[in-house]
Amino acid sequence: MTPHLVYLLVTVTTFLVLRYFLRRQTKRLPPGPNGRFLVGNLPDLPKGDAKMAETYVKWRNDYGSIMHLEIFGKHMIVLNSAQAAHDLMDKRAAIYSHRPRMPMLIELVGNSWVVSVISGEPHRERRSIAQRYFLAQFKDWQRVQLESSRTLLRNLFDDPDNWAAFLRLAVASSFLQICYGHKVTDANDVLLKIVQDALEVPRNYPYFVDVFPIRFPHMVIEEDEYLGYRIPKGSTVVGNAWAILRDPVVFSNPEKFDPWRFLPTREGSETAREVIDSTVYGWGKRACPGRHVGYSALFIMISNILTCFNIEKPLDDAGNEVIPSLKYISKSFVRRAQPTPCTIRPRSDKIARLFVHPE
Repeated sequence: MTPHLVYLLVTVTTFLVLRYFLRRQTKRLPPGPNGRFLVGNLPDLPKGDAKMAETYVKWRNDYGSIMHLEIFGKHMIVLNSAQAAHDLMDKRAAIYSHRPRMPMLIELVGNSWVVSVISGEPHRERRSIAQRYFLAQFKDWQRVQLESSRTLLRNLFDDPDNWAAFLRLAVASSFLQICYGHKVTDANDVLLKIVQDALEVPRNYPYFVDVFPIRFPHMVIEEDEYLGYRIPKGSTVVGNAWAILRDPVVFSNPEKFDPWRFLPTREGSETAREVIDSTVYGWGKRACPGRHVGYSALFIMISNILTCFNIEKPLDDAGNEVIPSLKYISKSFVRRAQPTPCTIRPRSDKIARLFVHPE
């Protein structure tokens, strides 16, 4: 090994060691787990389904509404409460709405035109166009959603055990007609198959709010401060959706299935609805410009299904109700609920006759 190479290695190593210890002594960064040399907090990121939920909730409980991670020298700010996410990504959207550089996702794959991943003036211009287009076409799209919903109801009546596949079919077919003007007439449609495969990790419709426990990253473009903590320029900023949507301050007994918590007569229901809206559809200038289309699809499908069918727990061989256990499929930062068995029946003989004799 030449003297020059030895000198270079010593210099680089000294620099990395000094930076590591100097950063650890920074007093004003938000709290977070102690990092390791070079890799930082990479080992602290959750791995596997069993650790994912536990880790995200533990972060909120241990470090509060805002925390700091460092991965290979890059700062990451994790927002564990709806208030922190609102204060930074909504109220300070001018500096918190950029995306961090993602060469694989953007440059190499060719997504530099996609509104959700670009930043700056191109994002502002294309988002404005998208918003105007969505508003202009909204009523036409509702007709498409109604048609898809009617097909869904018929499918549920004919074969209720395949409800999960029929939901994906309804979403995919309406998506194709809304976005590309392509009307699906056959379940073997090639384009339909492509969209259904994409919906295995659904992005546009929040049927499973746990799909992305950590929301798509933002980047802060200026040095900032929040709650007395320093937020370095260029930090990646993410919302901890798993913890936010299970915050007991907003959602009492959050793990309990309690749809009545959202009724206007319940105390705190307005706050709960606002938190879900922002956490599912995004914050600030990154809020989904077509979220009203998603809400419309959900309302039309859910209201029609509940009008026509009773959804009940399945029965075992002895005729006893079986309470399904909620299980998840996890891949890295993506997590979704597995379909659970249930019994779907028409609410009345009159409803059943409508499917048998629709005329």
